[in-house]
Amino acid sequence: MYIFLAIGIIGFIILLVSFIFGEITDFAQDTIGDVTGNEVGHGPGPFSLRSIAAFTTGFGFVGYIFSELGWDPLQAALPGLLFGALMSLLSIVLVKALIKQQASGSFGLSELVGKPVDISTPIPQGGVGAVTLVFKESSQTFIARTKDGSPLEAGAPAKITNFQGRTAIVEKI
Repeated sequence: MYIFLAIGIIGFIILLVSFIFGEITDFAQDTIGDVTGNEVGHGPGPFSLRSIAAFTTGFGFVGYIFSELGWDPLQAALPGLLFGALMSLLSIVLVKALIKQQASGSFGLSELVGKPVDISTPIPQGGVGAVTLVFKESSQTFIARTKDGSPLEAGAPAKITNFQGRTAIVEKI
């Protein structure tokens, strides 16, 4: 059945895009929150974009393989479901391990509070932009918003006052 193949290809494309352009989905999760009710910034859940894409990839390709082996589509769906669940679980474990490794790096976000930053992308009124800071010989860029919702132009002096998830809350110095 080519429907299984189509599901697998679509899932793989979404999975590939989410890993390549992960900062876009991370930005959306940090800005609007995770629709699954997970706390913001604490890694993927079973209904995150990556885990759903991994599930559909596994389900589609394994379902296609079994349907090509002559299995009835409903019978082919069972190993597809099992392998899809395994792929989803593996993607969650992999991303959580990567987040844990990143978090156990040379510094934590709480160490950055009070540090001066460069506004690298202007922050509009009530919106978000980006800030860059160098700390412990490492340059980091964060999505940022101002503490009071006021705008900040690129290059304006500012400092980090807090973090919401991985979004820096800044104020003008």
